[in-house]
Amino acid sequence: MEPERQDPWKELAELAETGSLSQIRQFLDALPAGEVALVLSRLADDQQNRVLTSLPPEEAAGLIEQLSNAQALDLLEQLTPRTAAAILDRMPSDEQADLIGDLDREEAEAILREMAPAEAMDARTLSQYADDVAGGLMVTEFLRYQEYRTVGDVVQDMRQRADEYRDYDVQ
Repeated sequence: MEPERQDPWKELAELAETGSLSQIRQFLDALPAGEVALVLSRLADDQQNRVLTSLPPEEAAGLIEQLSNAQALDLLEQLTPRTAAAILDRMPSDEQADLIGDLDREEAEAILREMAPAEAMDARTLSQYADDVAGGLMVTEFLRYQEYRTVGDVVQDMRQRADEYRDYDVQ
């Protein structure tokens, strides 16, 4: 069992200043999942930016989803619109809409212009709704199978295409 780190944010801050991107990723991978957001929140803005941009967009999206909305917005505002769009493209549509809706209009539009057109259209549409109404809670991603498909067909398809379906909240 790995010993617990006393001040992981200090270690991460140092890596953000002097470490390689692979060292940053390795350090984050070694942290317990729930601790990553806390550690990241204790870093200076430029260090947070370096850490976030060291991750592939799908990992950065997962990290941002763990943060409070305020922290996530602060991080997104520090990024270039292209980088922010690459991360948002990999988040569920309801999360995209919440964040886009809370950014100032100019920043939101700059990010939306960089997103995939279908994703941007969904985020624009959903961001018009308040967070606590049906439109603000819904997602645009869903799986649908023909009614003649058996449960076995569906399960087999879901197993075979698990990577493709990773962004879907399947229950």
